[in-house]
Amino acid sequence: MILRLFLFAALMLLSVFAPVWILAACALAYALRFTAYELLVLAACIDAYYGGSSALPYYTLVTAALLLAVEYIKSRLIVYNETK
Repeated sequence: MILRLFLFAALMLLSVFAPVWILAACALAYALRFTAYELLVLAACIDAYYGGSSALPYYTLVTAALLLAVEYIKSRLIVYNETK
């Protein structure tokens, strides 16, 4: 639980200070490791912080699609099934 909180705090810092592609790779790894519904909250915060000029919440929509895809393929990944 402490590791999960630490990694989420690191993702929050990355969302402000790192390029988007680094954040996306780390968020994907986080979603593969945990059931990462809190990423939707982080994506909504990013949309609120950076997305004042766009009409659609792109980060939230992409994160929701990522979470749905990851939850769908998690059971089909051999590496995931061997470690659990």
